[in-house]
Amino acid sequence: MTGGTWAGDLDLEESLAAYAGEPMEGAIRSVLVETVGLVTDEVPKEYFCYTGKEEAAAGSGGATSGEGTRGTSGGPAAEDMNLYVKYDFVPGDRVIFYDDMKGEEEGEFPYRWNLDHGVFEVVRLGKEYWIMCTDDGSVRPRIQDAPLPPKYTVEMEFYDNGPGVGGHYFEIYWVDGSGDEIGLFYIRRSRDTYLGILGEEKASKRLQEKLSKGVHVMRIMATSRSIKCFIDNVRVANVPKVEGFTPVGFKVRTNPWSEEGNPVLFRGFRFAEGGKTMREQLDEE
Repeated sequence: MTGGTWAGDLDLEESLAAYAGEPMEGAIRSVLVETVGLVTDEVPKEYFCYTGKEEAAAGSGGATSGEGTRGTSGGPAAEDMNLYVKYDFVPGDRVIFYDDMKGEEEGEFPYRWNLDHGVFEVVRLGKEYWIMCTDDGSVRPRIQDAPLPPKYTVEMEFYDNGPGVGGHYFEIYWVDGSGDEIGLFYIRRSRDTYLGILGEEKASKRLQEKLSKGVHVMRIMATSRSIKCFIDNVRVANVPKVEGFTPVGFKVRTNPWSEEGNPVLFRGFRFAEGGKTMREQLDEE
């Protein structure tokens, strides 16, 4: 504001200080307040970095950041105790199997899968198709067994009816050449997660709260020597070293609760080779 300018047909002075105590000062202040209010109303709440805690910290004599700093009242600096965890899931770029539910018919068995046991059928929720399980059972993607790629990802959507009802079991198994289950990643009761490899528990984590009503995603990002698992964007398992683990495929198992109006629904199983980090992609491309 150090240089003069025009506002409509009005030539402004070089400095706003020239309007101190004048009606123009009040007009400019009013415009600024209205502008800030409009911008605030239009910006999504999640875009804001300021939460109000900063002001509270300042009022108590603390500072919001800076090691060794002190507040204006001489009190100790307030520490920033927020934890920032990197969400590092990167989906594989070469798809080996993906069930997008296209071409399915209501009431029929999903044709991209093989049945182990149980009762599975295609249903429609709103305008979208899902696989529904009505009896404890498992299905396997219709692909040939083969050693898994050195780096791969798995994703699967499931529907949760929210904390007001009983949660179901959604389980993704790794299987060996004999069809035996040698690894397991699950979420049960909409909150409890587990990763086991070769009969040994590797991670068992409870989410901070039960899942909300709607679509959620189980995710696996693995290499020949490590495994990470996620529920939505929350990492629930991080195993840096896995030895003697040689799966050749997957199966999906569900165990529904007998509760009316709370069906077991899953879809969108995606198995892909790759899963390079952003740095690796930038280095190559």
